[in-house]
Amino acid sequence: MDHGADGVKRTTCLNHQRKPFWLDGGAVGVLLLHGFTGRADEMRPLGDALHAAGYTAYGPTLAGHDGGFPDSLEHLPWQAWLRGAERAFDILYHRAPTVCVVGQSLGGTLGTLLAQSRPVAGLVTMAAPLTIPTWIRAVASAVQPVMPWFYPFGVANLDDARIQAQARSFVPDADFSDPTTRATIQKTARIPVSAIVELGRALPYARRRVPYVATPTLVLQGRHDPVTSATDANLLFGLLGSADKALVWFEASGHLLLEGDEREAVIDAVVRFVQARTPIN
Repeated sequence: MDHGADGVKRTTCLNHQRKPFWLDGGAVGVLLLHGFTGRADEMRPLGDALHAAGYTAYGPTLAGHDGGFPDSLEHLPWQAWLRGAERAFDILYHRAPTVCVVGQSLGGTLGTLLAQSRPVAGLVTMAAPLTIPTWIRAVASAVQPVMPWFYPFGVANLDDARIQAQARSFVPDADFSDPTTRATIQKTARIPVSAIVELGRALPYARRRVPYVATPTLVLQGRHDPVTSATDANLLFGLLGSADKALVWFEASGHLLLEGDEREAVIDAVVRFVQARTPIN
């Protein structure tokens, strides 16, 4: 725990875990982008599987999601997330001249933009949003001056495994059987309202650009996702300009596809897609 300027105890969110990872492999690379408020290590199981298959895997930390999170996310323009993803692609491309991109949630949305500015050999989106409810954008913009922070788990049911998976983005090793831990998460895990406003600006921009994506693309979506709707998955698939595209549903999964019971099937689907588009010689 640490104390803010107002004297309130806050979670540190185990920020020592908010670090990028690099797994050196062959001359084909895979860029693994985490989601909004997420961590690079959430993509590590996929990185390990791709590395075992001979690929160089790089999981960067998006702007504002580093050791200073969540304070570092406040007042950050959404373009900083995209610029960071572009820099990460360039770093990997310098080492591996053939690069695929895999993104969870916002990371997948950013991947659709990367596919238009960089030579992406294959793209996988995992629960990538393209819309945010208009009322959320309106409320966030209205309350930002007087309520700069949003507490997403304040009234959440922390007995729900899907909610627990999302809470682990803030406190990865949380013991949800401990009432003190649960109360701490509910009172201190927070997101800058300004970041929600920026997310509401980023998604419409990305949605308008999706028809220009010509990269082979695999869209993965959990059937029980409480964050990215089935409508978004179908919209993304329909808008993609690529002739080589597929939409795969995971019937028992929620938003964080690598956290659910079908994670091995998710990993297998991604590895097979990458191998088919960018085989290791």
